[in-house]
This record gives sequence, C-alpha cells and structure tokens, in this order.
Amino acid sequence: MHHGLLNAVLMPFVVEKNAPAISDRLAELARTLELGDRPANVLDWILELRDQLSIPTHLKALAEDSIDSVWVSEQAVRDPSAATNPIPFTAQDYESLLESAVG
Repeated sequence: MHHGLLNAVLMPFVVEKNAPAISDRLAELARTLELGDRPANVLDWILELRDQLSIPTHLKALAEDSIDSVWVSEQAVRDPSAATNPIPFTAQDYESLLESAVG
C-alpha cells in the first residue's frame, strides 16, 4: 500500500478525531481556502477533494489482506512522531480510528 495513498484515506478520520484540539487552526484554514470560518468546512472540503481524486473512502478498498489493527496501533504508539499529534492517542484510540478507516 503506497504511503501517500494510505495517508489520503486516513486523513479525514484523523482530522475528525483531532478536530476538538485544532478547531482554531481548522477555522483559519477554512478562511484561507475561502470556505467560510467553520472548522467543519475543512473536513467537508477534504471529503469532496477525496471524491474528486477518486481516493477510496476506506482501507478495505486497498488492502488485500486484513489489517491487524492491534499490531498497527501498538506500533503507532511507539512511533516518535506520535508525540506531535494534537491529541495524545492511546493504542485504543489508534485501533478505533483504524477500525473506522477499514470500513
């Protein structure tokens, strides 16, 4: 699975999960993109762009095998870049996000 495509599929799920912590940034981005000033408009824009680019809505469209969300979640918690997420995620948070993203 290509890294960029994986990120494109996951992005809406991650933005939605982080929205409470980044609402000011999302509102600023909405204004910059001339989408109004509602943070939710950015997520709507991301979803529309995803559709325009024919990016799958869920990981099951990309993965031939099942995804071991428990293992992936444990690895994500250990990843040094996890500390940069606006909301600290637990392994359970990652697992929940992945299960939603798998579809």
